[in-house]
Amino acid sequence: MGAGDNFLVAEAQLVLDQVRFKFMNLLIEDSSQSRPSKQARKEKAERVKTLGEPVELPGKALAIEIHDGIAWVGENTTVVRKLDLEVRCAF
Repeated sequence: MGAGDNFLVAEAQLVLDQVRFKFMNLLIEDSSQSRPSKQARKEKAERVKTLGEPVELPGKALAIEIHDGIAWVGENTTVVRKLDLEVRCAF
């Protein structure tokens, strides 16, 4: 390999680096545009928090067991709650 050959290899590597850089920038721009903003997520959470008839608990549910229409919910407040579930069908 002569000195000219090394120049062609280095030039090709520069071109590949530029293409990779442009491709990565396109991926970053695309992912940032398709992701909803924090404010949009907050607004949606507020809109749908009472959609249907959600079960509201004072703590966070750590475990849920359902037997014969009864839900036993273990919460992070060191409480186990027994909830009667109501099945509603819209026929």
